[in-house]
This record gives sequence, structure tokens and C-alpha cells, in this order.
Amino acid sequence: MAWWQRCEDAAEAYEGLDGHEGYFLTDPPTEVLPFETVMASIARDFYRSLPGVLTGAGLFLTFVSILSALHGVHYDKANAVEPITGIDILINGLSGKFLSSVVALLCSILFTFFEHSQSARARKAYADTISTLRAVIPRLTTARILLDIRKSSEDASVEVKHISSDVVARFTDALNDQVVPQLAISMASGVAGAFQQQLSPTLDRMTGSLDTLQGAIVGLEAQKQSSVTGEFERLLHGLERSMTDALGKMASGFQDALSGSARHEFTNMQATLEATRGMLSAMNDQFGATQASFNGVIARAEETTMQQVAAGREQTEQLHQVMRGVLASITSGTADNMQTLRDQLKETIDQLVSQVELHTRSSQDSASTLLGQAASSSQAMTDRLEGVLNSLQDRSSDFEHASQQLTAAQGFISALLQQNGTALQQLGAASAEVRGYTADLRAQAQSLGTVVSGQVSVADRLSGAATKVQEALNDQEARLNRYASSLQQFEKVMEDLDKRIAAVLQEFGRGFNDYQASVSKNFDSIVKIANELIPRASTGLETRVAEFTEQMTGFTEAIQDEIKKVKGAGDGRVR
Repeated sequence: MAWWQRCEDAAEAYEGLDGHEGYFLTDPPTEVLPFETVMASIARDFYRSLPGVLTGAGLFLTFVSILSALHGVHYDKANAVEPITGIDILINGLSGKFLSSVVALLCSILFTFFEHSQSARARKAYADTISTLRAVIPRLTTARILLDIRKSSEDASVEVKHISSDVVARFTDALNDQVVPQLAISMASGVAGAFQQQLSPTLDRMTGSLDTLQGAIVGLEAQKQSSVTGEFERLLHGLERSMTDALGKMASGFQDALSGSARHEFTNMQATLEATRGMLSAMNDQFGATQASFNGVIARAEETTMQQVAAGREQTEQLHQVMRGVLASITSGTADNMQTLRDQLKETIDQLVSQVELHTRSSQDSASTLLGQAASSSQAMTDRLEGVLNSLQDRSSDFEHASQQLTAAQGFISALLQQNGTALQQLGAASAEVRGYTADLRAQAQSLGTVVSGQVSVADRLSGAATKVQEALNDQEARLNRYASSLQQFEKVMEDLDKRIAAVLQEFGRGFNDYQASVSKNFDSIVKIANELIPRASTGLETRVAEFTEQMTGFTEAIQDEIKKVKGAGDGRVR
């Protein structure tokens, strides 16, 4: 089978909901047109085995040439000078013997590269073909069919909801308003025409016979006497009674035949309509049950959604509480750390100030102690002190320099204390800034907590949305499955309904045909009976009229003879 025939077999016509009809592939293009099927016409096994065949042929030629060369090598023990003969020919032609193997290996290598390049070109051409096929004939997926089925089922469900039990009443009213009057009119016209067409010759003959009888009666009335009138009336009454009975039996038989056939047919039609009504009522009940199941599924879905929303809210509140606790712990830890840092800085500055004051006081105390000791020293030490004073005078410059240095040191310490005060002020400002930073950090922490809570809520919403989407997809899949099952049931019900309606129509057609056949048969039998009875009745009536005429003629002749006899007897008596 060619590849286009496979594509043609896999392509199916499909009409979308928008009325646009196109051709789609029911399977993926790679399954419709596999690579192995495309390459089936190429002897790939032969081409793959060809390098091995070439190598084997080269080795075969090499071994054959070596074997032929070894055939000329001989060993002779008796020849001590040259015991082996022919070895020079073998060695000299050895390079030429391996030439066939080298050429075969080179050909196999070149063919292998050529074969791989051609396979790559074939695969690229196959990929291009598949892409073109996918672009020209798209694939009809199951999801697309299910979506179309869902939409059509929604439209069909909307239309089916309008179907109710009054369809049977409307059908019955339409049948009574349109079919039955036309049927009665056609039957009446047909029966009247057939009756007139079949019975008109007989009625004409009967009318002629009655006219003849009336003429005979009129002629007899002119001749009869009063005694004959009573007998003739009795005869006419008997004839009228027999004809009335015959026509009454014919009419009753015709009426019974018509009413029985019509009653039977209309009974069958009524039973069929009742069965159709019951079937439509059952279908309406089934649609009601399907709608109730759909409502139950929707209610369950809403209840499940509300439960999931409540659970999501509870989880969000719990996460908010956790984040508030974390932020509170972070804030309290930050405040504690700042207070600890502030306390440590204060302690360090206080220790530094106390140590500076202590060193200053110790220097002043040591100087005053030295001066007191110098003032309260003994006379014995006067000389020494004088010497010392002399030495001190000598070193007064040094002391002055030292005092200057001490003054400078005092100024330096004062400046240092001022700097420390300034540093303390800066530290206070820094602590205020730190407090501001702490407040900013708290605000940022709060904003961060808000952002985190927002992100958490967004994440919860996203997870809830993903869960809802997954549930919606699952619910959608379940609904699609239910829609598919409902559509299958609907198709089965419609097929059953079509079959039943077809059976009803067929039964109605057969009944109507049987009714027409029975009516025609009854008319034929009536006409046949009328054709058989009326000629007999007319013949019998004519025979009786003829007999009655003969009797009346004979009776009249007898009366005339008697009258003549009476007249003759009267004349004889007169004579």
C-alpha cells in the first residue's frame, strides 16, 4: 500500500459545530506513516550487509592468492643448500596479495559513510514529509471531539428539555385534525365512488325492472276488479318486505364490515399511540432523572468547593498567625539586641570616663602627696632637700617642661573629654537614628510581613486555584464521561425511538393497507353479493310478475268467460 493510500485511509471527514467540514487524521502522522513503512521499499538489510560482503570478498581473494602462492612452496631435506623452494615468490608477491583486502576495506568504509549520509537525507526528507502532512491534514484529537460533543450535548439538552408529555397530545391532535378528516373524506369519496361505480348497473337494471313492474301494475290496474286489488296489494307488500329485508341485510353487513375494520384499525392505532406515549413518558422521566443527577453533581461540586474555600481560609489564617509570631519574635529580638547594644555602649563610655577621671585624680593625688612629703620632711633632709632643690632648680626647667607637658596633657584630656562628650552626643544621635532605623525596620518588617502574607495568600490562592483547576479538569473529564454516556444513552434512546416510530409507522402503513384491502374486499364482496342477488331478485320478480300477469290474464279470461256464460244464461232466460 502506498503512503498516500495510508493517509487517505487514516483521513476522516469531520464537521465542526460551526458547520465547517474538513479532513482530519485520527492517528498521529508518525503512526499513520511510520519510517519503517516508508523505507520498506529500500533493501536496507542488503545495503547494511554490503560492507561485510566486500570485506569478506577481499579477504577471500587474499587468502586464495596466499594459498596459491603457498602451493608453490616446497621443503626438500636432501637439498642442504636450499631446502625450501618457492619462498621468494611468496615473499615478493605478499604485498600484492593484501592489496585486495585493502581495497575491499576501503570500499566498505566509503560505502558505510555513503550509506549513513543517505540515511540521514532520508530521515530529513521523512521529517519534512511528516511536518507537511501535519500542516496539511491536522490531527483530530479526542479532546476536540469531547469538547464538540459537550457543546452539542449542551445544545441538545437545551432542546430536549422542551420535550414533554404534551408531544403525544399534539401528535394525537394533529392526527385527529389532519389525518383522520382527510382519511374519512378520502374513504367516503372512495366508498361512494366505488359504490356508485359498482352498483350503478344493478340499480339501473332494478330501476328498469321497477319501471316495467310499475307499467305492468298500471296496465293491470286498468283491467283488474276490486277483488283482485287486495291480493295484488298483499303481493306488493310481500315484495316490498322481501326487498327491504334484503337491502337491510346488505346495509347491515356493509356497515358491520366497515365499522369492524375501521374499529379494529383505529384500535390498533390507539394502542400504538398509547405505546408511543408511554415510551415518550419514559424518555421524559429518564431525562428528568438525568437532569436531577446533573443537579446533584453540581450541588456536590459547589459543596466541595465551599469546603475547600473554608479549608483554604483556615490555612491562610493559621499561616498569618505563624507569620505574625515570627515577625513579633524578629521585632522583639531586634529591640532586645538594640537595647543590649545601647546598654553596652553606655557601659563602655561610662567605664572610659571613670578610668580617665581615675587616672586624673591619681595624678593629682600623687603630686599633692609629693608636695606634702616635701613640706613635712625633717631638718635632716633639709640639706638633702637643698641639694635636691638645687638639683630641682637645676631641673626646674625640666619640671616646667613637664608641667607644660602635663598642662598640654590636661588640655588633651579635656579635649578628649569634650570629644568623648561629642562622641556621646553623636552616639545618642546615632542611637536615635538606630531607633529610627529600628522603627523603619519594624515598618519594613511589617510591610515585609504584609508582603509575605500577601505572597503566602497568593501562593495559597495559586495552590487553591491549581487544585480547583485540577478538580475542575477532573470534574470536566467526569462530566465529559457522563456527557458521553448520556449521549450514548440518548443515541440509544433515539435509535430505539426511531425504531419504535418506524415500527409504528410501518404498523400504521400495514394497518392502513390492510384496512384499504379489507374495505376493497368488503366492497368487492358487497358488489359481488349485490351482483348475484339483485339479478336473481329482478329475475324472480320478473318471473313472479310474468306469472302474476299470466294468472291475472287467465283470471280475467275466466271472469270474462263466466261473464259471457252469465250473459248467455241471462239471454236464454230472457228468451
